[in-house]
Amino acid sequence: MATVQSLDANGIIGVGLRAQDCGPACASYAYASYYQCDGTGCNPVMMPVSQQIPNPVSAMAGDNNGDMIVIPGLPTGGASTASGLLVLGIGTRSNNLFDSGSVVLGANQSNQFSASFNGNTLPNSFIDSGSSVNFLASSGKVPLTICGSHPNFICPGSSITLTANNTGTQGTSGSANVLIVDAQQSFTNQPGFSAVPGLSYALTGPVAEMDLGASFFYGRVISTLIENQVATGMAVVGPAFGYTP
Repeated sequence: MATVQSLDANGIIGVGLRAQDCGPACASYAYASYYQCDGTGCNPVMMPVSQQIPNPVSAMAGDNNGDMIVIPGLPTGGASTASGLLVLGIGTRSNNLFDSGSVVLGANQSNQFSASFNGNTLPNSFIDSGSSVNFLASSGKVPLTICGSHPNFICPGSSITLTANNTGTQGTSGSANVLIVDAQQSFTNQPGFSAVPGLSYALTGPVAEMDLGASFFYGRVISTLIENQVATGMAVVGPAFGYTP
């Protein structure tokens, strides 16, 4: 999906934990989020919170404490397409009650939690609906071999499941089973499939993060509690993630 034509869109936007785009961070540092352009080019600039793009959920009159993404499980190997729900609000109506068996992870000011995964300590980890696959460290106790013909993806030879032990803020913690499929086998056996649970991209070199993207969402309910908000059943103040095991 390296071109507009193949993606059929100009970009992918994930739902977030902030009431504004990136909050105080972008107001105090020129991240590559906002730009000022002139005849010679564009450069990153700081952006006051009041001028940042607001989270449309937090701007609503009701059901505005967060959201839930619900995507059903798929057959082994995936499917050509998959459909799910973006549910507005958490615990505000009968159709968005928070599952008491879910893991809750408070997030820090960078929207991150710490993960222990495959022998790696990854303090800058997060869950992101805007990531099309999982992004995982290729090195660890179980070597996650990088594909020969698709060098950005992970090819362990056969599907495996590894456990991520996650620690969030506000005394929260919980584990997650992370499926990792062989990308080459998936591309070869199901060339027309766009929805593949466990498809993972390799991160090399010194790695401090684990990004659980769309490949992690299938068969789960992923909740996003916006900063300074609360939801019945989550027992924390946002920002926080929730996910069913």
